[in-house]
Amino acid sequence: MKRFKNLFAAFLLVTFAFTFTSKAFAADKTVKVENNYAIKSEDKKSNPKMVNETVTVKKNPQKVVVYDLGALDTITALGKEKMLLLFQNLNMALIC
Repeated sequence: MKRFKNLFAAFLLVTFAFTFTSKAFAADKTVKVENNYAIKSEDKKSNPKMVNETVTVKKNPQKVVVYDLGALDTITALGKEKMLLLFQNLNMALIC
């Protein structure tokens, strides 16, 4: 009987651990993306300016603008587009 209680207690512990962590991850509706890059001029003697940006992006957005047509091909191959607007002169696409 003691072994059964220990096994049941371990089962409850694991079940509650996964339940609470999944709710914690589900509450996070955004993703933070860090961009770190250097801006240089054509002059060889100038020092590059370091830029550090953090962008907050919404998870699973309803509309997406794609500037890279290679990424657009990937999204299309995954079947994630419902309506697609192409802007040839701007080299971009809007996926609704």
